[in-house]
Amino acid sequence: METTVGSSNASHSFPRVSHTGGGLEGKITMFLRDKEKEKHMNFRSMLANPRIQLSPAQESDAERILAALEPSSTQNLSFFSREVDLERQRAYIRKQCSSDENCLWVVERLSDGEIIGTAGLHEIDRNNHNARIGLLIFRQEDRGQGYGTEVILQALQLAFGAFALHKVYLKVFTENVRSTTHYITMGFAMEGILRDEYSLAGTFKDMFRMAMLRNDWMQRYWYHHPK
Repeated sequence: METTVGSSNASHSFPRVSHTGGGLEGKITMFLRDKEKEKHMNFRSMLANPRIQLSPAQESDAERILAALEPSSTQNLSFFSREVDLERQRAYIRKQCSSDENCLWVVERLSDGEIIGTAGLHEIDRNNHNARIGLLIFRQEDRGQGYGTEVILQALQLAFGAFALHKVYLKVFTENVRSTTHYITMGFAMEGILRDEYSLAGTFKDMFRMAMLRNDWMQRYWYHHPK
């Protein structure tokens, strides 16, 4: 159970400047570069000082997951197009955990042990060493707090470390500008538009596919990469 992970043509490159000193354009460029470095440091700090941990999902987690879910967190997920009861949730976890192509985690907050979401690697391709990443933060009050970013970072750390993957990709609705821009800032590269990729409430939605390579990860986050 996961979100499809947003929609913009925003680019993470900075405008070229023909001069090295003064001028408004040069100052703006330097400011943007400083902000980019600041964000990268914040991401590294999240890995060094985690507030959450990813634990392998178990059938016994099903009741806590259902109790924490809010309708607003599942409105874009076809899995919830019909009612999800305890047995269906258990069956989903059982199926994910018994598959060689999927790995499902619960997201536990370290301060209180609460399950605040789920995350996973899906469509794991052992031959081509890639997989799709997905996540879901359950409650509105826990969104916008940086937990989703931490989940992605920890999942990538496992993907490029323990799973020895070469590439991790995600899909995000093209209208989700905020998420798309954020993933670019994290180091994901745009790979293309998947037309009519996702059927939601009788309507087909376009999605961006974005990816990060292991080398990209190592260049940005290398000293937190597991040996």
